Amino acid sequence: MTRTLTYIIKTSTAIAIIVSAAMIPVISHAETMETLQQSYKDASDRYQELLIESDAANEQLNDARMRLDDAKAKANGAKAKYDEAIDTLSKMIRAEYIGGASSMDPVSIALGTKDISSLISASNATEAVSKKQAAAVNEARYAKEALDKALETASAAESEATVAKDELDDKISEASSYRDSLSDDIRNRIESDTQGGMSSDSSAAQALIDYYSKGGDYPKNPAATTTKNSTVTEDQRRQILIAALSKVGKTTYVWGASGPNSYDCSGLVQYAYAAAGLKVPHSSASDRAMCNVKPISELEAGDMIFWNGHVAIYAGNGQTIESMPGHGVVMFRIWGQPLGGGQPY
Repeated sequence: MTRTLTYIIKTSTAIAIIVSAAMIPVISHAETMETLQQSYKDASDRYQELLIESDAANEQLNDARMRLDDAKAKANGAKAKYDEAIDTLSKMIRAEYIGGASSMDPVSIALGTKDISSLISASNATEAVSKKQAAAVNEARYAKEALDKALETASAAESEATVAKDELDDKISEASSYRDSLSDDIRNRIESDTQGGMSSDSSAAQALIDYYSKGGDYPKNPAATTTKNSTVTEDQRRQILIAALSKVGKTTYVWGASGPNSYDCSGLVQYAYAAAGLKVPHSSASDRAMCNVKPISELEAGDMIFWNGHVAIYAGNGQTIESMPGHGVVMFRIWGQPLGGGQPY
């Protein structure tokens, strides 16, 4: 009886072990590879998304800096007009003093005081204010108001640029931190991935440069439309393409850069257009504002093509030349959801 019971217990234990082992899921090699591929794809997608967000933040900073430069230029212009108005009024009051009609100390006037209130008070103290002097007073008042407004605008633009720079720094830091958190294997694969059609082959780019330099036709689009009264010639379009192609595989992407060894997206476009004698801003938003934006299906080689916070040069046949975060200047296919494109001239 004891032997029988022992046998039953051993047999039951063996059966239980076999059943338990059968219940453990078996992970095949294919399933493991599929999981790794999905992990890689998720990491790659997220990293590229962060880079694109950084690029968009960079373009916001470029746009803010343009507005700041414009505001500073206007403030300097307003300051020059204000100084001129004050100088004119000072000379008039000095003449009145010499003639005995003003009580203002001529030394203060001679030293070129910029106190508009004192000058206007001195002008009003004269026994008889001429029409010419009254006009000078009004001109000085208007110049002071314009200067104050220009300085206020410049101050606001500077604050905007500071905020944009902080946002860009945050995006760059986020992308960098995410990259550093990835395993070496996934990080290396992401950085070496051609991203489905992306090419940094400078030899292939040079072959196109040689072809266009000899007057070869760029890819023509039968459905292409040009901005009304466009003055851009076919030769200028070739020059745009040649200049952009000359940077493929040879330069890095750097936020805010405009060459010669590093470019951001709008910096490359600005460089390529300048090579064709065409001046465009270093800002994708400003570039887009200059264009009569048309559908992608109507683009012609040499046109700009826009995404939200990004700009590239259309190369024809559904291809682009662009400076991409993490890759530098590359040839690529049209990707994502572009907003359209166009030509500013």
